[in-house]
Order: sequence, then C-alpha cells, then structure tokens
Amino acid sequence: MPSGQLLVLTASQSRRFWGQVKIGSPDECWPWIDRLHADGTGRINIRGIVFKGSQLSYLIHWGQHPYPNLYVCHFCDNRRCVNPLHLWLGTAKENSQDARRKSRSTLGMSHPQARLSPTQAKSIFALNQEGLSQQQIAKKLGIKQPQVSRILTGKRWAAIQKEYVLF
Repeated sequence: MPSGQLLVLTASQSRRFWGQVKIGSPDECWPWIDRLHADGTGRINIRGIVFKGSQLSYLIHWGQHPYPNLYVCHFCDNRRCVNPLHLWLGTAKENSQDARRKSRSTLGMSHPQARLSPTQAKSIFALNQEGLSQQQIAKKLGIKQPQVSRILTGKRWAAIQKEYVLF
C-alpha cells in the first residue's frame, strides 16, 4: 500500500483485527492475543498486505499509512500493544534513541553480535596509539579491519571511543 494512502476496512476486516486484541482502558496496553511473529509483534493480512498490529491500529485511528521513512513506535515499549494512544511515529534514529534513553537497547557485550570484550575494544585504541595499522590490529585480535575502523571512529563501542579521543 503506498504511503500516505488511506485504508478503509470492511466491517468483517475490522472485527477480525479487533478479535485478536484484548482491549482495555485507554491508559492500558491492548495486547495482541493471537499468534506472534518472531519479532514479538502481531501480524495480520488485509487484502494481501501483511501489517504489524501496531501499524494497522495506527492506520485505523489516525487515518494514514505511516510514511516509508517512519516507524510506528510504542510509548509503552510493549511490542504486542496496539492501543493507538500508546503509538507514535518516529524515524529509525528516534526509535533507537528512545530505546537507549529507556535502557532497552543492547550495547557493548550485551549485544547479541558482540565479538569483543570492553578490554579488547580498549586495546584497539592502545594499539592504534602505538602506531599499528588497522590491518595489523585486526589480525592481532582476529577481527576484520572494517570493525577496527568502526571502533576507532566511534561507530561501534562509542563510549570507549570517547575515553580515547584527544581534543
């Protein structure tokens, strides 16, 4: 469905959607009670388009399909919630910042793809200050050079990078 386009549900589609939701008071989360997708959200197919429950709830209540560069985010941080009063539109960056502000994001060693410990990440700066090339550092730590670059530039392990940047 093109962004900005209105979606009008039939009575049958509306009943099917709300039949998969436990509606509570306006301040409560309204959880999706049917099957969940692997990411923890409810999904529903309407006219051949698969929507997340929160996306469809936003669309039903606020009238427009979220624009391609915007996400339907949750004030309540409950992925199953489809209460329209708990939903807001934000960019990927705003959603990530919201997660960090609420300590919901995984950083450093708690990130599932982390390959280095904080000590190893710090050693990259020490080795760099000793004059080793990024390629040499990568070989020494058993990682690839682009990862060394991301750490030295603060794209990864930013908190550690701040300790080593000299102004």
